[in-house]
Amino acid sequence: MESGDVLLISTWGSPAHWGVVNYRINGIEKPSCTSLLPMLEWLEFKADSVVIVLDSLVDRPSGGRFVEGTCGECSKEAYEKAGGKVNDYTSLLEEVRGISQNILRCLFEKAGLRSEEPRIVVAPAVGRPGGKWEFQGDARDFIGVVLIELGNLVLEKTYRRIVLDLTHGINFMPAELMYLARMLASLSLASHPEVDEITVEAYNSDPYFRGASSLNLNLVYRETFRGIQFPSSLGRLLTPKGEPPEDVRIFNDRTGELRRWVRDFLSSLYYPLPLALLELYDEGEDKVLEGIEDSVKGAYELWKKNAEVKGERVNRRVAIDYESVYAFLLARAISLYLRDKVEVPAGLDILKEISEAIYGKVGEIHKVMIVQELSGLQKNPESWERGEGRPNRRVMIAHAGLQKGLIELERGREIRIRYKRDARKILKEAGLRLF
Repeated sequence: MESGDVLLISTWGSPAHWGVVNYRINGIEKPSCTSLLPMLEWLEFKADSVVIVLDSLVDRPSGGRFVEGTCGECSKEAYEKAGGKVNDYTSLLEEVRGISQNILRCLFEKAGLRSEEPRIVVAPAVGRPGGKWEFQGDARDFIGVVLIELGNLVLEKTYRRIVLDLTHGINFMPAELMYLARMLASLSLASHPEVDEITVEAYNSDPYFRGASSLNLNLVYRETFRGIQFPSSLGRLLTPKGEPPEDVRIFNDRTGELRRWVRDFLSSLYYPLPLALLELYDEGEDKVLEGIEDSVKGAYELWKKNAEVKGERVNRRVAIDYESVYAFLLARAISLYLRDKVEVPAGLDILKEISEAIYGKVGEIHKVMIVQELSGLQKNPESWERGEGRPNRRVMIAHAGLQKGLIELERGREIRIRYKRDARKILKEAGLRLF
């Protein structure tokens, strides 16, 4: 197992209340107040690690109660160091991040560890997890925020295994992380053609009870993913509660054209239409990559800006459409792969390479259909040049988008092809839009 092959994601509630027990996993037994340290040791400290905390960690333990032991001591020290000044939601997130970093740093120091500390993601809570601060908003924003925070990580680094530590997660955290892990696996498969499969594992401890001395860390879920998962919908990145704030309305209007491009781009991936995929990418090139990244970041910043803090109450006036965020990131993943491969008119070898690297992960039948059509075109190109054709949904799907009469050929050292008309108009006329 090489560094970077494994991504460990842990969910945390409030470490101030965790006592020390002996955690056991696969022959390793370690006294600790958190399952994170034995999990890292089990993974030989070679995994990239992420700790997800809630913004409700801003709530200091009521009555100043900290459990005896390392986590209690480190938490007390971290809260004492905290500035305590929260003027808006951004400063609240910074406060929680600082508290979490100081807790982790203290835990690592007391354990004598010099390995890199986990990356911290501060996600939104709902209700009153800590008893004082109240958080109002869409609970599913947890998925959207973590997806934005970790999406680019799995696009940039190659993982073959994602390990979830659900032991300390509270409320909806474990359930939503399980759902989110599927998206992260899919994004990683889409952006790294050399990765054929990704395994997702989830671990949780025995139920904790007062006076417990040892707890097993149990494997509760394992699944291997080999295919790209498609979003179930594609809408606006931000959904306001009630009348939309002006900045959100402007943002959603401004990103509308890019959203429509993402729709058509993913449609050409969902259906076996590799030539349309290449021509759509060629239409936008690097502007699309930059636009997707800027749009996702912009949505995140506006979401934070529109979270009102009054006293000890947070009201998030805007929700993140996590399915749309995922759609944007999936389009970015495929675009990153295509970046150095696109030439229009497209050579048959490039189309075959894309079918094996990308469409094979959509479905084996997609790859077979595309290769078969390309082989027929290679053997008898004259038949593709005859007549004019109107886009037909059934024929387009059956022939991998290479419907006779719709494409034109360039012959030289190799055969190169392109559509006679705009690829997006062909998709529309054929009724081949995913959303």
